[in-house]
Amino acid sequence: AEAWRMLGVTHQESDQDRKAIQCLEQAVEQDPYNLEALLGLGVSYVNELDQSRALKNLKAWVQNNPNFQGIRVDEDIYGDGSTDLMHDVMMLMTKVEEHAPNDPEVQQVLGVLFNVS
Repeated sequence: AEAWRMLGVTHQESDQDRKAIQCLEQAVEQDPYNLEALLGLGVSYVNELDQSRALKNLKAWVQNNPNFQGIRVDEDIYGDGSTDLMHDVMMLMTKVEEHAPNDPEVQQVLGVLFNVS
């Protein structure tokens, strides 16, 4: 898994996001808890304009991150009841930022989310 992740990062650094995605997907397939690969996938999918896959990987990054275990998002009592993935991830990241305001990876995810929206 680590070799696939490293190859994916190399492709990202060369602005070859499609190749990076293939490698990072392999890394996550072998290790679904590989946080660096999940975050990398989120970034590459944003670069490839695939909002849904970017959000799913960023959400998985939070959910699998041991630093953020137990963080829950309160149900939006004023919402329309829909399950908007962007809204869910933004609410989750708001809670994560409250928990770890100086974490550089949290800031990176927030920057990626800004580019998604």
